[in-house]
Amino acid sequence: MIAVATVVFFRAKKNASIKKQQKETQESQTKVSNQQLQPLQIEKQEVKASDLPELLPKDLPKEDGVEVLQNFYSTTPSGDLIASREYRSKRSFEQNVALFANFLKTSSWRTLSTLQAGDRVVFSATKASDVLQVAIVETRPSNLVTVSLDITRTKLAPK
Repeated sequence: MIAVATVVFFRAKKNASIKKQQKETQESQTKVSNQQLQPLQIEKQEVKASDLPELLPKDLPKEDGVEVLQNFYSTTPSGDLIASREYRSKRSFEQNVALFANFLKTSSWRTLSTLQAGDRVVFSATKASDVLQVAIVETRPSNLVTVSLDITRTKLAPK
């Protein structure tokens, strides 16, 4: 009889503990979901289509007479710097892939990865605290080729 009472006592205690944990978890989740997320504040400076945004390497392969879709320079709240240029290329997908692969191979950039999935290629490379990404995408059936050049300079924490 004492053994049965002991088992019942510990089960009741365990169930109470589980219910308490569930209640605390639910309260915590409700608190988080009720908080409003603040949008990331980024200072964005548009750059003239004829100019290359600051930070982008000046020796990047250039193409004249392209339709520039976006061209800007920005700073994140943490102090990281970002530059981006996206344009419609007159070159073929294959020509752009070969051109930028060769640029990364012959420049002082260290290629981290090359991802290819059908009509999309993304090169990632690094130099010092800069990370460069080159994305080349061909849209079918129109065969429009878009090149996106993005660079991030991470603000290094003081030692």
